[in-house]
This record gives sequence, structure tokens and C-alpha cells, in this order.
Amino acid sequence: MNSKFRCEHCDKNHKSLENLNRHIDCDQTCEKYKDFFFYCNICKDYMTKGHTYVKKHKKSCKNRERNYYNELKDSISKQFFDRQFELSLEIKKELEFHKKIIIDLQNENHSLKNALSKNNSNDVDEDEKVVKYRKANSKHTEIIPHQNRENHIEEISKKYDTKRQTSKSLNEANIIFKQYFDDLPNLKFEQQQKSINEMKKIRMDIFKITPYDKYKTLLDDHIKSLTSFYTSTKNYQDKRLNNHLLKSLNSIDSRLLFSPNYHTLSLERDEIDTLESCLEFSGNFEKEFTVFSNDYFLTKFHNFGSVVLSIKKLIKNYLFNAYGFNNYIYLLYKKSSDDDPYTFYKLVKIEKGVLHWEIDCRAEHLTNNFISDVLPYLIYLFRKIYRDIFHDNIYRKDYCKTNTVTEYECEQLLRNIFILSDQRQCCDIFRELIKENASKHADDKDKFSMFGDDSIQREKFINHKTNTDNILNTISTLFDNMNMEDAVDLLREKHTYN
Repeated sequence: MNSKFRCEHCDKNHKSLENLNRHIDCDQTCEKYKDFFFYCNICKDYMTKGHTYVKKHKKSCKNRERNYYNELKDSISKQFFDRQFELSLEIKKELEFHKKIIIDLQNENHSLKNALSKNNSNDVDEDEKVVKYRKANSKHTEIIPHQNRENHIEEISKKYDTKRQTSKSLNEANIIFKQYFDDLPNLKFEQQQKSINEMKKIRMDIFKITPYDKYKTLLDDHIKSLTSFYTSTKNYQDKRLNNHLLKSLNSIDSRLLFSPNYHTLSLERDEIDTLESCLEFSGNFEKEFTVFSNDYFLTKFHNFGSVVLSIKKLIKNYLFNAYGFNNYIYLLYKKSSDDDPYTFYKLVKIEKGVLHWEIDCRAEHLTNNFISDVLPYLIYLFRKIYRDIFHDNIYRKDYCKTNTVTEYECEQLLRNIFILSDQRQCCDIFRELIKENASKHADDKDKFSMFGDDSIQREKFINHKTNTDNILNTISTLFDNMNMEDAVDLLREKHTYN
């Protein structure tokens, strides 16, 4: 269609000048909005005149998937909220039922009432006044006792200091980077490329000992500086600019930034190992007890590490304190068995040197909060990577054979998504890791909210069966057009992780 018969107000093409004039005279929508500016409320940085331009932008808006992630997160959170609400109703009904039985027994036999009161009193003595705990299993790591903590902290500090000494510090590297950027405009082209490659090597070297957020900020600053250099001195634009920026980055750097065409670079194993080391230095290094923060814990998973590393490895890295000051623990208590441990606690308050622990039976609340936040983020990442490669989210049965990103990175991401789609499997991972890394005996510095088990929850865990429908529903959210048959086939092919 001839573009010379295009309406300047709405960008609509017409076959002839006559049709264009008729459109201008008769199209009420075009006439109504021709003098209005439209603002995209999703990405916050697009404004245009003409309503059809907005429709075009909507298809390519950079934050379209991010908005999808927020909606998905709200949906999954609502599912867990509804489930918890239903569970609370069940508990309420059971309590009312037991209350009615007790009242009937009291009316029938006053002596039985006294006997019941005596038994209940004994139960209180056992569960609340005298904490009966058992010996730690040899594979469990108990929180460091008070008298050994200073030596333990010193030992761990030396271990990490030794690792830091293998590379330049971020401050030392920044001095070198500044010199390179200052000299760049005065160098010939080949020397410029050599300087940029040297900066790549230095970044890779410091990456392994630099916390993730600080390294990401460094990358952002370097891209801004190079963009300014290329546009002001070379007049590079668009495709040429993006190509030179991509060459200035290591493969892992390009993924942390999701730079244009990052998926054309192969990610090496040593780069993944370096990222893993970086995330280790991004963990909890507090040298004293701190109250558990759910938001702080969950935010740690919002990075590219959740794509290439197993979710179990990431939980172990972020949940536990490097020096043993863990704020999510397992209490070694007599009634909590290895087959079905339930005495998990989070630190909610520190008052006058006393640690106040709140029970989270079987770590179910921790698990539910984790899934409701992290699962939508993983789905968002999968959709984003898939869309960056294929330019849509339409399911392809052979998608994993396209390149190394779909073959390896998307596969690990899919494993993590499957685990979080199975609430019980995810909960068992939390219980196993907390038992192994944060087991604790009660002492005079601890105050626990309660020691009793949740009988309804215990029954639910005993009778649990994996809900395949939940996993299939999750699979269907990864793509825009997936039918149930394709979802089942993908589940059978990929879901072999237990």
C-alpha cells in the first residue's frame, strides 16, 4: 500500500487520496484524538501523538513481560492465600469439634473432667516448661556455641580474605578503569580495542569476589561510558553501536545486562563458576544475629544466577549465614523426627540478648512465600529469554535445539521452575537444607513461641501426593499458545528431577 496516502494523525495507510480525505473528514476517532499525546504507563518512557502508534508500541514495549510477571505473581500469591484461608477454616472446624467433645464429656462425668485437666497440665509441663531435645545427627551442623564464636568468625574471615587476595579489589580496579576511560579518546582504533579488552579481563577477574549488586552497577556504568564514547567520538548508532557494546562484554556480562543479541554468545563453564563465586560473596556476612527478613531473602533470587544454577544451591547460599548466625533454624527437639521434622523457627525479635523464635511448622510458610515470589520471576525470565531468541512466546517442540542458551540455560531454568511448581518437593528441600546447615539445641538465650506440632498439617503431609495439574498449569504459562497435549508431552520429556 502506498505510504504517501498515510494519515499524519493516526499513521493509517489508504489506497488513494480520495480515501485519505474521506478518512480525515469522517473518522471520528482520528479527529477526536489527533491533538492528544499518549503516554505508556507500562515502560514509563514512551510518548506519542496518534492512537495507532500506541497500539504498535504496545506489541514491542520493553516492560510488557515485566508487567506479565507482576500479574502472574499476584495470581500465584492469591492461590497460596486462598489455600491458607481454607486450611484455617479446617483448623477452626476441628477445634470446635474437639471443644464440643470435651464439653459433652464434662457434662457426663465430672471426674473425667478432672482427669483431663490433670493430663492437659502434664502436657503443658512437657512441651512448654521443659524442652526435651535430642542429640544432633552427625551430618547436621549445629549453630556455633557462644564460647567458640570468636574463633569461628576469625577462621571463616581468613578463608574469605584468602579468596579476596587472589584478585584485585573493586576499588583498585576502579582506579585502573578510570585511567583506561580517560585515555580512550586519545588512542588509535586498535589501541582502543586493546584497552576495552583489558577492561573485560579485569572485570572477569574481580567478578568472582565482588557482590552481585556492586558488579551489576559497575557494568551499567561501563556501558554508559562506552555508549557516550561511541556516540560522541565515533557517531555510532543503533546496530553498529550495539555490536561494539556487545564486543566489550564477556558472555556472562551480556546476560546480566540482557544486552541486545546476548543469546548469540556462548556461556563458558568457567563463567558460570565465576558467577557462583560472586553469589557466594553476595550472601549473609553479618557477624551477629539479625531478624529474618522475608523480602531481603527473596530479593536475592532476582538475578541471572536463578537461570544457570540449581535452586537448591541458591537457597543454601542465601539462607544461611557464613559465620553461623542463622536466623532460620531447625530445633533438635525430641518429638520432631528425622522422617517428618517440624520444629523450624525464624528469628523475629532480639531483646536484651534473648533471641525470640517463631515456629514455622515444617517450614511451610517459608516455602509458600518463596514460591509465590520466585516462581513468577523464573517464569518471567524463561519467557523473556525465549522471546529474545524467537521474537515471540509461541511454543516450538524443538525449541531447546536452537542454540546453547535454549539447550543449557533454559533447561536449568526449567528444572528450577518444575521444583517450585511442586510445593511439597520445594518444602522438603528447605527442610533438608535447614536441618543440615542450621540445627540447634535450645539454650538460655532462646525463647521459642511454641513446641507443639500442627496435627492437621502433619496429616496433610503424610497423605500428600504430587499435584501434576499444578506443574501443567505452570508449563502452560511459559508459552502463549500451548495446549494441554503439548504441556503433558513436555512434562514427560523434561520432568525427571526428584
